[in-house]
Amino acid sequence: MHLRDLPKHNIFDVYNIGVEGPNVYVKDIAEMVRDNLNPNASIKYQDTEEGWVGDVPKIELSMEKLNATGWKNSMSGIQAVKKTITDILTSNR
Repeated sequence: MHLRDLPKHNIFDVYNIGVEGPNVYVKDIAEMVRDNLNPNASIKYQDTEEGWVGDVPKIELSMEKLNATGWKNSMSGIQAVKKTITDILTSNR
């Protein structure tokens, strides 16, 4: 669905776009990238509970408004990350 397909009065509305389901953490993404690029590589973490300056440790956006238009995500967050990694690796070969 494209914004142009929505009723005219909604064409300039703002929608949160994301996925519903379990959260995907930076640690998960780093491990998936490592596993696909160099399984023997190590990942080093800071010795703090906080991330980097400006890090947003958790974000939850309501997709209720977008879902009300009939839109539904076709992948989970994990599936989207895996597909992105595969697409990048395939396009760089």
